[in-house]
Amino acid sequence: MRGGRAGTSALLVAPAAALAFAVLSLSSRPAEACPPRLASPPTPTIEDAGFAALHASPDGLSGPHLWVRLAPGFGVLPRTYVLELVGGHAPVDLAAWWGQPVPVDGNEIVVPIRLRSSMADLGSGPPLVFGFQVRGLDSAGNAGAPSAPVWLSFDPGDPVRVLSADAPRSDHVLFFLLAIALGILWYWYRREPSTDSKIRLAALAALASVVFLSVTAAMPWLMVEGVHGAHITALECLLGQEAACVHQAGGPMLAASAADPSVLGRIAFEVQRWQCASAALRMGQVTALALLLPALVWLLVDPRHRAAQAATAVGASVAGFTLMVVLLYRHSVPTWLGGELYWTADIALMTTTNIVVAAILIVRQSFAFLNRSPLPLAVARFRHRAGGG
Repeated sequence: MRGGRAGTSALLVAPAAALAFAVLSLSSRPAEACPPRLASPPTPTIEDAGFAALHASPDGLSGPHLWVRLAPGFGVLPRTYVLELVGGHAPVDLAAWWGQPVPVDGNEIVVPIRLRSSMADLGSGPPLVFGFQVRGLDSAGNAGAPSAPVWLSFDPGDPVRVLSADAPRSDHVLFFLLAIALGILWYWYRREPSTDSKIRLAALAALASVVFLSVTAAMPWLMVEGVHGAHITALECLLGQEAACVHQAGGPMLAASAADPSVLGRIAFEVQRWQCASAALRMGQVTALALLLPALVWLLVDPRHRAAQAATAVGASVAGFTLMVVLLYRHSVPTWLGGELYWTADIALMTTTNIVVAAILIVRQSFAFLNRSPLPLAVARFRHRAGGG
């Protein structure tokens, strides 16, 4: 009996000892991390890109370079990227950088450009237009999906300029189109013998001017240069964005005059005057549209409608007010911003002037309906003088 119990105990102790030995052997081994799971780098998004000129930095003198600003993303972003040429003709100095790993500083990629003396001969030629894309690299050197292509224009004679200024701007195109259309309508008006047709043509010219005046509310009126990080970028100012333009483009002026309260007071006065002129201009645009649009459409249908003619005259007074406000806006733009006025103000001046002239012609032609026959102006003056004598 004792022998049987001893054998059973031996059978139970043996597996327990083996299990304890296995546990001790596992605990004596050093812990090993699981192999990392390789993931493809995220697709980068390019916010902006351009060329920077020679400038002084805290690290020394920095030469011309191509900079690419990436949009912030979620998760861990790659620390190394590659640039790939998509098409076009790129500067010769960038050929050595295509496909090469380039580190990123924050969210910007900087590629230096060494301008050779031989490139000065290309200054009179057309700019070099090219497109490129960016890929992220992981720690193993594997490239991810490319970004959307970005196209730039590089002028060797002026490396700072990113886009060519040879292409016509939209404000120039609209100005000349409006001038040609008004010239054709005026020529047609002079050759039209019917009074009804003359009123319709004047109403059509005023209606086109009202539409163009309303379009100027969504067009930029001013271009200024603002500092974004270490780069200088062009900013377009729309109506109602005066404070944002002053904040981005007038930072150096505000910082330089921070110690002088009188200068700050004058700056605040100029900015408030600019904002008031912008608010009055927007009010004039909306009021002129609300008054003139239904009246002019009704005159196209019925030129003899007296209420539409009276509403056109009232709307013309609002257009005259808007004309004066446009002049005030151009005069109230702060000179220390160093901005360039677009032709949007010229379009607004032309449209408001044409609305006033068209309303005067409509009212003048409406008097011909009093006697159901138009009376020449020279005959009217002769009869008035004969009756007075």
